[in-house]
Amino acid sequence: MSINTKRVVILACMLTLAIPLYAQNEVEYTKEAKPVAETEAPVEKPLAEAPSTAPIKEKTINSFLNFINKEAYAAVVDKEEEKRMLREKWKELLKIDIFYPYFKAKEIEDWVSDKAKIEFFNIKGRPKFEDEQIKYIFKAKF
Repeated sequence: MSINTKRVVILACMLTLAIPLYAQNEVEYTKEAKPVAETEAPVEKPLAEAPSTAPIKEKTINSFLNFINKEAYAAVVDKEEEKRMLREKWKELLKIDIFYPYFKAKEIEDWVSDKAKIEFFNIKGRPKFEDEQIKYIFKAKF
């Protein structure tokens, strides 16, 4: 690019930035400002009102700011309670309890480990199901 072309591009950019400044409405500072209560009478709104004429942009900005400025709140939920709630939600959504086989398998696993526990002297052993294997875990109290 030549130097003249660069100057024209810079001048065009400056004009595009400066034009919005002149497009603003001028404010007259010579008039006295009267309180709002004296100039406007209260208007009663009818019960059934037409949709608001406020610009949508203003509404969305206000709702966004209200969302941002809210205080954070987190309800304390127990882990077991949360698991139960999630299971119920999935059951409502799919109309079938998809977690039933898993929990039934865990129930059977606990029942088998209770029936197969071993005690001798001061040592207690209980089977544990890991990696498709059954391992006996022995514990002793001293």
